[in-house]
Amino acid sequence: MFKAKDDDVKRTAFFKKLDAIRDLPTLPKVALEINKLLDNPGATIGQVSNIITKDQAIASKILRLVNSSFFGLETKVSTISRAVIILGFNTVRNALVSVSILNAMKRAQNKQVDLKLFWQHAISCAVVSKHLARSSHLGTPEDAFTAGLIHDIGKLVLAKYFPDQFIKIIDKLEMEHSSFYDSELNVIPVHHNEIGAHLARKWRLPALLCDAVNYSHGIFDFDAYPLACIVFCAEKMLASETFDDLTDYSIDLPQSKNMDTLRVVINNRNEWISVVKNEIQSACLFLMDGDNNGR
Repeated sequence: MFKAKDDDVKRTAFFKKLDAIRDLPTLPKVALEINKLLDNPGATIGQVSNIITKDQAIASKILRLVNSSFFGLETKVSTISRAVIILGFNTVRNALVSVSILNAMKRAQNKQVDLKLFWQHAISCAVVSKHLARSSHLGTPEDAFTAGLIHDIGKLVLAKYFPDQFIKIIDKLEMEHSSFYDSELNVIPVHHNEIGAHLARKWRLPALLCDAVNYSHGIFDFDAYPLACIVFCAEKMLASETFDDLTDYSIDLPQSKNMDTLRVVINNRNEWISVVKNEIQSACLFLMDGDNNGR
């Protein structure tokens, strides 16, 4: 009982320190306004389009993304309003959030983190999550992509703003051959996924995305958070040494209704894994270009 209370005090103190950081990454005004607007079910295409077009740099990137091979549209989209009509509110919001987050986290560079490898993994997780969502019907592909992309942003926050603790976590990880998740609680009172979820809430991201980040490492009710299940499985797949071997592939998944559904999709990976690999390459080429890769 006393230990639990002490842990709560330490957690509260940590988040107070985090909130006191003045240059903590923020999303651009346009992204925050869109997130707020789309909380209202009465939002219109005109309102969404008008907000995005206020920021021509963001609008240009959204059009580039929409017209990239990643979406595979047959006709070119030349206006934001057309993009909103074709893709829908949720896809446009997730595209906007994805581009904005990569830009916002450029300042989180640290010599202990290879940003190129970090974002390659994040994008890979996003693409795998999208395909798991599409095949399992446990979440929308767009939400799954965004959740996969941002699930580890707490690591960047630690590397940038708590570098001493971050180095200790890495040292412990390498010495004990454990995971980052298992190593960090011996150094800080919270997990990086909790930090990421805290940041996502400050950015006014939808609750299901915040929850997906918060529970992406598996300590949760697997049937209560299907989007978190998807990201959890994507991470498991990417961590497997046999990810590229379709003849000898297996990962351990907890027992639950959602996990059983995802297990069937994963077991049929030979039907979609080649598409995923090609899409990962396309997404990395677009999202990690000169404007977004932190150089």
